[in-house]
Amino acid sequence: PATQAAPVAPTTTWGQPTAAQPAQPVPVAPLIPQPAAAQPAAVQPAARKPEAAGEQPAARQPTAAVAPKPKPAATAEQRVAQVGDRICGSCGEPNDPARKFCRRCGASLAEARTVEATKLPWWRRIFGGGKKAKQYTAGERIGSMEAGSKKKGGGLLKGAFTGLGLVRTVLAALVGLGLVGYLAIPSVQGTVNSFVSGGIPGIVDKIQRFVNPKLDPIRPTEVTASSEVDGHPVKQMFDTFTNTDWQGNDKVSTFTVKFKETFDLGAVIVHPGSADTFTDLRRPSKLAFDFADGTSITIDVQDVKDAQTFTSVTAGKIDSLTIRILATNGPESAPISISEIEFFKKG
Repeated sequence: PATQAAPVAPTTTWGQPTAAQPAQPVPVAPLIPQPAAAQPAAVQPAARKPEAAGEQPAARQPTAAVAPKPKPAATAEQRVAQVGDRICGSCGEPNDPARKFCRRCGASLAEARTVEATKLPWWRRIFGGGKKAKQYTAGERIGSMEAGSKKKGGGLLKGAFTGLGLVRTVLAALVGLGLVGYLAIPSVQGTVNSFVSGGIPGIVDKIQRFVNPKLDPIRPTEVTASSEVDGHPVKQMFDTFTNTDWQGNDKVSTFTVKFKETFDLGAVIVHPGSADTFTDLRRPSKLAFDFADGTSITIDVQDVKDAQTFTSVTAGKIDSLTIRILATNGPESAPISISEIEFFKKG
């Protein structure tokens, strides 16, 4: 390293100058680069002085305000509410009916509100809207999403002619035909107006007479029998008295009955045998009622004295009929006996 000679001032000894001393080299430290000055450290906040023993916090006024409870954090996906689900009162999450605690926040469901089914209007229950959409689970696919499936047409027509859809279609067709008929056919208007005349009581009365018609007695004006026993003519079978009777000797007796007017037959009452000698004579056990249109109704008669009513013997718009005795009870050698046969027309 380089050295520099430092000048030395002459000195004296006892006031005398001395000779100059030779210059001595002075070592110089090498130049070494110094690091940059360090930045001052961040100022740390002063630590809070601990409270002295026995020191109390400052007084404050009482208040009724209550700190709000923190809302629970969401931990599950939102569920679509279904009928029967229990709605959590804390977070509003729908839960399965069997759960005791909320699936989202864990709150108790003891007082949770239950989702009730919404009642549809009657017209939607009849004409549509009552079918509940199917809930699909994760990974489940509907038929149109299956591999290789093809969308089938005619879904509307198929639904209209199957099950409940058929009933709706028929009702809609009847309503439409009724409206068209009422507007286009004068006779239909007259029938409808006559039916609704009298207001609600009149309509109820007409419906009741149609469902449960009133039966009025009607007597024949002309009767003939295939056989008669003296003193017991066939007219005694229709004279409204049960202590008189008709008797006949033939194997299978037949009666022809005619009426003065055309009517709708609604019921028949039969009084078999004789009231005085019931077991001594034959009694009918099977009768057939034949009508002019070719129809026939057969009834079984019990072997008792009591009157027996047959509402199954009905016919529309008749003015005559034929009665045949097909089978009997009692001694075969005795005459056949019938006390009374009553006819009733629909009111």
